[in-house]
Amino acid sequence: MDYNILKIRILSSFFIILLFLFFITIGSNYLWILFLILYSIFIYEIKNNFINDKYKFFLYIYVLISFIFLQLYLFYFFQIIDFIIIILTIAVFDTSSYLLGSLIGRKKILSISPNKTYEGLLGGIIITIIFMLIFNYIFTNFYFFSFFIIILSIIFLSFLGDIIESYFKRLSNIKNSSKYIPGHGGFLDRFDSFILVTYGMFFYKFLII
Repeated sequence: MDYNILKIRILSSFFIILLFLFFITIGSNYLWILFLILYSIFIYEIKNNFINDKYKFFLYIYVLISFIFLQLYLFYFFQIIDFIIIILTIAVFDTSSYLLGSLIGRKKILSISPNKTYEGLLGGIIITIIFMLIFNYIFTNFYFFSFFIIILSIIFLSFLGDIIESYFKRLSNIKNSSKYIPGHGGFLDRFDSFILVTYGMFFYKFLII
C-alpha cells in the first residue's frame, strides 16, 4: 500500500471538511463562491487534460448540470446539518474504501478503475455506515431507518460518480485529471464522487418538498 497517497487522502479529506465548515461558519451564502471556483477548476482540467473530444462534451454537460443542481440546492434547500452529513459520508467512504482496498483488496471490480476492489467497497460501506450511525446517535438523532437509507444512497452515488469519472479518463487514456494535488491527481479526481451526489441531493429535496 502507498502510505503517502493514503496520508494525502486523509489530509485532503480533513482539509475539505474544515474548508466547508469554515464557509458554513462565516455564512453559508458564501458556499456558492467556493463551488464556482471549484467547478471552474473542473472545467479547466477537462479542457486541458481530457483529449477525447468526442466524449469531452458529455463530461462538460455532466459537470455543468451538477453545478446547476448544486446551486439550486444551495439557494432553495440548503440545511447545514444535511450538508455536513453528505460531505462527511463521502469523505469517510472514500478514505475507508481506499484503505481497505489497498490492505486486503484482491478481486477487482472493473477494469476501467483497477484500484477498486470488492473487499475495499464492502469494507468502505460497512465502516461508513457504522461511523455515520454513531454520528447520528451522538449529534443529530434522525430516524434510524430513514438515515440508514440516505447514507446508503450517498455511498452508492459516491461510488458510481467515481466510476463515471474513471470511465471518461479511460476514454482519454489518462490516469488523473491533473497534477494539482500531489500524490492524488486533480480536483476532479478528488471530487468525482461529490459531482454525482449533487444530482441526488437536488432531486431528493425537490421530491420531498
